[in-house]
Amino acid sequence: AGLVDADPNDYGKAGPILQKAKLLFERLGLLGDERLQAAHDAGYWSEIDLLFAAKNRDWIDMIVAERGDDDPNVFRRDKFTLLPDGKMTCPSGSLMRGPISDGKGRGRRYYGVGCADCSLKPQCTRGKARSLTVLPSFDEVRNLMRERLALPDATQRSNDRIATVEPVFSNLESTMKYRRATTRHERGIVCEILLKVLSHNISRLIAARKARPVFLVVYAF
Repeated sequence: AGLVDADPNDYGKAGPILQKAKLLFERLGLLGDERLQAAHDAGYWSEIDLLFAAKNRDWIDMIVAERGDDDPNVFRRDKFTLLPDGKMTCPSGSLMRGPISDGKGRGRRYYGVGCADCSLKPQCTRGKARSLTVLPSFDEVRNLMRERLALPDATQRSNDRIATVEPVFSNLESTMKYRRATTRHERGIVCEILLKVLSHNISRLIAARKARPVFLVVYAF
């Protein structure tokens, strides 16, 4: 299965491509009663992708590596406490100013009070005062994914993803020199990609013949 668009990032793509993969498995009769598993890199660490993971846990066990764009030298969001009345306290226990609308109608923004005299300032902000934007819906699904990533098998599955798919990308780009499609039509692009992947798989099968006999069957549709 393939998903082609002009977006510059992977946000929101986990759901559509997994749905396509599920339909493909169903057509091939490979989808049993067990849940599918999926592992994604940090490019899918977005609210829409984490929400998909939370809503579809009945058929897909999905993990997404957390995006590491937070400054590692300052307190993360989980060090701030959101109170039942919507107020926020910072790591020092002080009440922050806010909430104030982020102007988009989805998030709430908070500002530190007395940051200049706080002993924790070096660990909290490099500016004059700490500011924090909270997306309640994102917080919920992010915490669910962090709980999933804390389970013992998550690290191994992430490592398996790297060992399984990254060499394929490297082979297509470096060995086959495939970095640009020769057409702008979606079906043509998908066909090109699938042919390159098929070529990669055939090369693996040829290499495997050194170890044991391999039988290759190619279906034309």
